[in-house]
Amino acid sequence: MKNGREATKLKLFALFVNYNINIGLIVPDPE
Repeated sequence: MKNGREATKLKLFALFVNYNINIGLIVPDPE
């Protein structure tokens, strides 16, 4: 079941990246 574990890790990573991108779009860098 190693593959399933890797897939879950990738899914979490993708969600994390998506979340950061959305936050970046909603809250622009203060500059």
